[in-house]
Amino acid sequence: MDSLEGLWKKLSLLDEEEVGIACPKKTEQESFTLAAKFLTKRVVNVESVARTFRPLWRSEKDVQIKDMGDNILFFNFEDECDLGRVLEHEPWTYDKHLVVFEKVTANVPISALAFQFTTFWIQIHDLPVQCLNQETRNAIGNSLGTIQLMTDSESEGGKGNYLRVRVQIDITKPLNRVRKVWHEGSVIGCTILKYERLPNFCY
Repeated sequence: MDSLEGLWKKLSLLDEEEVGIACPKKTEQESFTLAAKFLTKRVVNVESVARTFRPLWRSEKDVQIKDMGDNILFFNFEDECDLGRVLEHEPWTYDKHLVVFEKVTANVPISALAFQFTTFWIQIHDLPVQCLNQETRNAIGNSLGTIQLMTDSESEGGKGNYLRVRVQIDITKPLNRVRKVWHEGSVIGCTILKYERLPNFCY
């Protein structure tokens, strides 16, 4: 499928359409915007979302919420650090369904927001003893998606018999449940993947 940019190049415009307009500069205070797609069949209510998330996020400064339609909301943060803390504590749920966040950058239309990736904490169980190390954790994490920054205390298993990794994964694909562990051409184990705080997926 052609990209949006490719489709624009193929489009033939009238002279009046080609001229277009200049996008005016913002005059209001700078804000940092996070788009959220609510993967539920129910219509999302802005007031209800605000009552749910504001106490959980405890933002230092104000957050404005705007309904963009199709269960997409824009959260406008006055402080970029508040936005960052929201992403650090993914995944988020509403009505037990996943909420997918994406940073909004300048000159990007809503239709271009993919809402494709979410970060999960994943536990890696049933590893052979010799594989309970950072190298194995990173290898499995990279096979699932993009590993996100972790502190040493966060990445340790609760009882020391499993590993934890924070991974940004593509939610449009089925979640992986296992990973075979190989050594010198032979399978020496099959690890079980458990996703922490896993919500319902609704497409």
